[in-house]
Amino acid sequence: MFDILVELAKQYGIWLVLVAVIVYLLRILSDEDKSAVWRARLYKLEFQLTGKREKEKKFISNDVKGRLNLARRDMHFGQSILPRAVDVVWVHNGAPGAYDLKEGEFVVKLDSSERQEKNIATLATLLVEKTTLQGIRHSVEKPIQVAVDMNLVKHLLRELGQRSVFDWFIANQYQPSVNADADCRHRSEQMLAIDERGLFTRLLLVELDEFSKKVYGMAPKAVMAQEVAGLIDFLFTLVTRQPKQLVPLEYAVNYFRIGIILVAKTFKIISGGVGPYVFAMNEAMKRELDSVYVLYYDKDWLGEADPTALEEFNRRIKELENELAKKTIAVQDFRLNYSFVDQNGKRKQATCTRYKAPPRPRGGQSAK
Repeated sequence: MFDILVELAKQYGIWLVLVAVIVYLLRILSDEDKSAVWRARLYKLEFQLTGKREKEKKFISNDVKGRLNLARRDMHFGQSILPRAVDVVWVHNGAPGAYDLKEGEFVVKLDSSERQEKNIATLATLLVEKTTLQGIRHSVEKPIQVAVDMNLVKHLLRELGQRSVFDWFIANQYQPSVNADADCRHRSEQMLAIDERGLFTRLLLVELDEFSKKVYGMAPKAVMAQEVAGLIDFLFTLVTRQPKQLVPLEYAVNYFRIGIILVAKTFKIISGGVGPYVFAMNEAMKRELDSVYVLYYDKDWLGEADPTALEEFNRRIKELENELAKKTIAVQDFRLNYSFVDQNGKRKQATCTRYKAPPRPRGGQSAK
């Protein structure tokens, strides 16, 4: 790092480099999560020099909070990100736990005698349990809670990029939780398939978040749990369908009204144009679906087999997005590119675009 600064100073002048360094430091200081990571490095150095246990605790607290929050920000789903833990306190040989302070804030207790891997995995688990399925956790079956929580923690720790932490979590928390009984195994297998096809954070969590907002403050009802379970079954059927197999592309019940438009067959959009897809979106709006997901799948193989067809396919995709904006009332919410593993184990590229219905008049009737 020092050598780089010296070279930059020779090339651009010492004052310009100093200004750049100051701007960089200000950006770190203005970002609580990045500054927590830097504070952790300083506390770690102090601990190594002094051996004081208090410095080690401060290192662990800042390191755990900062790194997990940065990882959380990198794996946001839809347009939302998880709230953050605001503090870490220490217990000695006590049970870890999380306690609410006020909306969006809570304090986490960790055991100072434990390994750093366990502390990070414990905080990640408590973070997820306190910030997902809020408002509906009491309305969701326990196996589904476990499947969602464990899969989301796995995402978070993968983003963290520390293999020892990830391995500790899989062996000590993930496997025991998802294999607790037959129902947990079943729901976890479904969640894994949905996640491998890229629809866990981009569709399932987005819709569960919307659902929680709809039912906030309501007493739990059996139908709530049934419809959440039905949504997972619907998505599992979709992501595990076989070639040429017809599966439902709509899940319209009391609390969820979701549609899927698949752009998966190259010849259909090239030869038939974008009209059928625009028609499908308009029909979805007439049926008063709340959200419609348009899924585009990887066509890279066309680049080798038929470069002209690939160019035409990409042109049609742009045309479709323009036509959906002009000729439907659906409003684009977000567009996310991602990779996924298909049923043959091959990794492919895809795009998930979510469209929402415009606000409807009171009573649920569509505007004329």
